[in-house]
Amino acid sequence: MKPTIKKSDTIKQAGINSKVIAFTTRGTPLVKKQYVQHIINISKDVKNDRFISHEEMLKETTQ
Repeated sequence: MKPTIKKSDTIKQAGINSKVIAFTTRGTPLVKKQYVQHIINISKDVKNDRFISHEEMLKETTQ
């Protein structure tokens, strides 16, 4: 039987002592300060036209 890894185990291994409030799409835990910075960075990317449409993303993933 393959052992399962719990998110709490991953957080402990990462040495994160603060309360995790979100996870990235890759499963990386984020505390509030990191999450807020992540949202700020995403907002800057959108304002500077650094994004792709959903349709473009789908095309890239099916090639």
